Amino acid sequence: MQRAPFVMPVRPLSGAGVGLRTAHYRDFLDGRPAIDWVEVHSENYFGDGGYDLHVLEHVRAHYPVSLHGVGLSLGSADGLRATHLAKLARLVDRIDPALVSEHLCWGALARDTSTTCCPCRSPKKRSI
Repeated sequence: MQRAPFVMPVRPLSGAGVGLRTAHYRDFLDGRPAIDWVEVHSENYFGDGGYDLHVLEHVRAHYPVSLHGVGLSLGSADGLRATHLAKLARLVDRIDPALVSEHLCWGALARDTSTTCCPCRSPKKRSI
């Protein structure tokens, strides 16, 4: 059975958001910080459970979440990695984010993955 194409609903974020870091977890678990939304790196929540995902689900119950990826390697000559894309889709289904974004870069070649977001080369020379 084929899955229907995913269409992200438009729910613009407004106001001030913060990047959710482990140092902030207790603040979000104990109260409601005065912010409008949070952003997280998608890859940090690809696991099947654990404390980080628990905190993100708790935060999501009270704030819009923006998932921002750094490892899909959109600019790679090798194409997209199906396992990475599947993990991202699973996280999107679980968190129901307000926004999903990804770096337009590459960081993987063959079986090697870098933690550096390497820029994509422009196919045309530009004059400024």
